[in-house]
Amino acid sequence: MLQFLVFWTLSPLLAASLVPLALVQPCLPLADPPAQEDLARSHERVRADPDDAFAWNDLGETLVRACRLQEAAEAYARARELGLRAADRHLRLGRVYFEAGDWHRALLEYEHLVALDPARWGIRPDVGLNLAVTYARVGRPAHAVQPLTWVLSANPDDPRAFRLVERLLKAEAPLPALVLEATAAMPRDDALGVGGVILAGLAHLKMDHWDQAIAEFGRALTLLRPHGGRESVLYAYLGRALLEKGTLAEAQAALQIAITRRDWFPDGHFWLGRVYYARGQTVLAIESWRRALQQDPEHEEARAWLQRVSGR
Repeated sequence: MLQFLVFWTLSPLLAASLVPLALVQPCLPLADPPAQEDLARSHERVRADPDDAFAWNDLGETLVRACRLQEAAEAYARARELGLRAADRHLRLGRVYFEAGDWHRALLEYEHLVALDPARWGIRPDVGLNLAVTYARVGRPAHAVQPLTWVLSANPDDPRAFRLVERLLKAEAPLPALVLEATAAMPRDDALGVGGVILAGLAHLKMDHWDQAIAEFGRALTLLRPHGGRESVLYAYLGRALLEKGTLAEAQAALQIAITRRDWFPDGHFWLGRVYYARGQTVLAIESWRRALQQDPEHEEARAWLQRVSGR
């Protein structure tokens, strides 16, 4: 489904360069029966449903091949206009079905939404993560991997995205192993592939593979560092993995980098408190947990550890 629809997102771009495209692709003679049939079918689809963005897009493609460039541009413009309306409808319905637990209908709406414009909708945490959840809930957890990589690639410094992905990995038992299998085959040598690297790190963290998690978070930092300023959450997760491994000095250093690069970071303060406590620095640990609660009064882990250690 997605593979079939993704091409639509490229077509409005073609409208700005129709003449070069037409020169590259020879025009089909209108007297040619196959060309006439294609054009007739495209017009029939538009007449059958004038609000179908994909029908208008197909008409534009057919008109380009016929070198009717002005008409093609008008068809593409109509497809784009209808696509924006359709996106709003799919987004609203997807949310309604998702909240109601109607997973199959939610999946259909989110697939249609992302297909309209993957570069816009697939990277949004609310859309990408809901799509991943619905895949898991309808028994297709392997399909959840791609939307998770989209979200993490586009939001490598959004702690909420990381936490939501973690929750999904925890809730869906087969998913961490599927993530590791899928991400092993993904590109991992540039910033575009950083989402797969981060996702692999989170899966290793869920499976208590501390060394592998440290390696993946370190690799993600290397990929992001040239782009500057988007590494604070990764430093926190690196510090967390180092804490779990017991490498406390390195964990403290990583977490201190994380909280100095981000003003609001309750998770960073919480995990730094855990490091302080593990190093016997109880006063500093309590200060870190209180700071986490100042930033997020609903931070349950910080509250639990503060009560456990200080009794209040």
